[in-house]
Order: sequence, then C-alpha cells, then structure tokens
Amino acid sequence: MGGYTSSYLTRDLHSSVSSASYLLAVYWGAIMIGRTISSRLVLRWTSATMVLGSAIGGASGVAVLLAAHSLTLAAAGIVIVGLSFASVYPITLGSATSRFEAYSGTVVGILFAMALVGGMALPWVVGQIAQARGLRTALAVVTGGCIMIFILQMVISGIAAAGETADPAR
Repeated sequence: MGGYTSSYLTRDLHSSVSSASYLLAVYWGAIMIGRTISSRLVLRWTSATMVLGSAIGGASGVAVLLAAHSLTLAAAGIVIVGLSFASVYPITLGSATSRFEAYSGTVVGILFAMALVGGMALPWVVGQIAQARGLRTALAVVTGGCIMIFILQMVISGIAAAGETADPAR
C-alpha cells in the first residue's frame, strides 16, 4: 500500500501530487497510531481476534479506497487500512515467539526474512498487474492478501484449539 497509494491517488482519482503525498503520510501515521492503539487492545482481546479484525478491516479499507471517487472517501479508506494493518506483524511476531520460546531467535529471523521477501515480491507483482490491468485492479491484490491472512489465522486458531483439546495439561 505504501508504494502505490500516491500513484493510485494521482492517476485514478486525479489528485495533486501534494495531496497524494499528504495522504500517503496519513497512511503511515495511521499505522503508527494503530500500533499504539493495538498495544492496548491486545490486553483485552486475543491475538487471533486482533489479526482476524485487522484482516477484515484491511480488506474493508481497501474496498473503500477502490470505490472512492473523492479524496475524502479515499482518505477514509487509507486511514482504515493503516489502522488495520498496524497490528498484524507485531502480533504475529509476538504469537510466534511465545509459542516457540526455545527457538524465538530463529522464529524472528524466519519471520523477518519472510517479511522482506514479501516486501520485495508483492510490490513487483502489484506493479506488473498495474501495468497490464491498471492500479485499481492491482490494488485488489491487497484485498486478496487480507483474505489470506484471515484464512491462515482461522487455520492457526483451529490448530491451536485442536492442540488444547488434545492435551489439556498444556
């Protein structure tokens, strides 16, 4: 999102470069605010609930952004996406390291490597789709990513629940 938001705003919504740049800053600001908020919410909600909510929120925010015909509505979508995406990576890191405490360094290394590969590959994929089909279609890939996060969290939650019922002493 950070790589293509301003391009989408200028090309598809005919925003000025200045406005698109400010809205991109709003996206990053929403992530920072979302991380602060999520650090408090995770004390009340389970990690799985947070990730599921983030996936739904992210998909919804992208849908609002893609449906927007004004900068005001696009800004709302951008804020929703930023707030929603904020908690996914930190919660995933925390959950993985607590589940595999003895291997936490290895787990963190693997998760960082996966994040870096995704950070390199996905913008390229989105760029290829954008070149062939346009940015509006390409940004729908983000919605697909949110759906995959939702599905993976449901699978992980199911595995965790099955493990708890199989071994109640755990």
